[in-house]
Amino acid sequence: MISVDLDSTLNTLIYDWLEYINEREEKHYTINDIKCFDEPILLKYIEYIDDPNLYDHLGLLDGAIEFIKELQKIDDVQIVSVTQDHHLKSKEKFVATHFPGVPLINVKDCKLAHTKNSWLIDDKLSNIKSHIEAGNGNGIVFTNGEYRYNDNSDYISMGDYGEIVKYIKMKQQQEQI
Repeated sequence: MISVDLDSTLNTLIYDWLEYINEREEKHYTINDIKCFDEPILLKYIEYIDDPNLYDHLGLLDGAIEFIKELQKIDDVQIVSVTQDHHLKSKEKFVATHFPGVPLINVKDCKLAHTKNSWLIDDKLSNIKSHIEAGNGNGIVFTNGEYRYNDNSDYISMGDYGEIVKYIKMKQQQEQI
């Protein structure tokens, strides 16, 4: 099973939120200024993310649809996300529209039912660490081509969907030997 986080791994959530903030603050915050979703600058503009129709306005990262299709050639794929009740309908519609037939799994505390050969692809290192440390398999931190500080070299960071597909295929071939 390959689980792919939705927010900022497949969609433009953090980028759109930063654009919203930068317009109001007249600043130039980047993804590197954001370590987690409880950063004070994000919380100052919580109304952006509290919109129940938030997912109706988000875009996809370039190549996201093709990425999921390539992963489906390797293994079963599910899209995972911690979903607030007021976002559920909008998020389900987003996934059904862009990734028809791929299940959306609402996870709490990154507790996924996985085997040791499963994968989690997420833009947050903390989620990857929890997943791996719980014995739930492998993880890749998706950086979308941007440098993000990774203080633990035990965790793989990749910035390109194609790199991720190649890496998972390589790891699965190594396991078969």
